[in-house]
Amino acid sequence: MAAGGSRAALQIRGVAKTYRLHDRTLPVLADIDLDLERGQFVSIVGASGCGKSTLLRLIAGLEGDYAGEIHIDGAPITGPGLERGIVFQDHRLLPWLTVADNVRIALLNRPISTGDAASLVREHLALVGLQGFESAYPHQLSGGMAQRAAIARALINAPKVLLLDEPFGALDALTRLRLQGELQRIWMRNRSAMLMVTHDVREAVYLSDLVIVMGGSPGRIVSRARVPLPHPRDRALPALREIEEEILSQLIGPPDASANRAVAAPTAA
Repeated sequence: MAAGGSRAALQIRGVAKTYRLHDRTLPVLADIDLDLERGQFVSIVGASGCGKSTLLRLIAGLEGDYAGEIHIDGAPITGPGLERGIVFQDHRLLPWLTVADNVRIALLNRPISTGDAASLVREHLALVGLQGFESAYPHQLSGGMAQRAAIARALINAPKVLLLDEPFGALDALTRLRLQGELQRIWMRNRSAMLMVTHDVREAVYLSDLVIVMGGSPGRIVSRARVPLPHPRDRALPALREIEEEILSQLIGPPDASANRAVAAPTAA
């Protein structure tokens, strides 16, 4: 494993994962090698069932029993830790706690004074645009606001790596677009390394420096597409659409030329 001087915040080498069922084994991941550099935004796309979320759970320390190595800043992952934050598709806020208390709960395993904790909560709620909603309860928030609170909770311990598992998948299209812009703003200010799983190729290309394409069963990395464009980005940039189309062609194949000809053919008189 590379020494601590490496630029990589996250290093994955030869990771494979198999689930043991009653009468057989089910290989889920095979031969995963990936580096996530400090301050880099990487997305993983691929068909359902290719192991994207399983890989994220291994990195988060929520699952074990795998082959290979996963290191954060050169240290092996042995379970959940404060150097990693995670945001799920469901915000998972506790309904009996206020927004401020839901964010503060992430500090329970950290030695910190009450005053410093309150200051961090205020700072991170302001970061995600929720100042003024400290005393609100989850049922009083929109879906987008609740997910922003979940992002604040994941960031409050200043993780080296923020993991995002379909963070906008449950939101309506307009809210999703707005939060993509918000996440880009937060990342540009915070500069934690971010690793996001998404089914939305356009979302991945818009936000990421690097898009990992996974496929197969068991899941493998089949290609890597760099997005060499500065942030913040204009969604209308032709270069973004070109990269998106290249990734889509790998996932679903090129357009059927014969079908296009059939559509274009004139009908008989």
